Amino acid sequence: MIKVSEDELIRMEQEYSGIRSMVEAAERADYPPCPHCNSSADVALVMVGVIGRTIALISATTRRKLIPNGDKKGTHYCNTCETRFGDPGTRP
Repeated sequence: MIKVSEDELIRMEQEYSGIRSMVEAAERADYPPCPHCNSSADVALVMVGVIGRTIALISATTRRKLIPNGDKKGTHYCNTCETRFGDPGTRP
């Protein structure tokens, strides 16, 4: 779900060219359902690292989740039950 206003998306696009298409792609992404609560609509892809573009992307959509470097607990995050899942060896 997009978490920012249209004006904020426009501002982000001015600062990080192409970020709007990244947010839209995140919103369209098809992720596996959570094995714990079976939610499929509110699952995010786990991202590692911190840079300006990544922070802007994370702030704009619930479909991406930022974690600390080196944390390999799972490739997906369920925003509904706040659980990580997925084999980190198969990171997309």
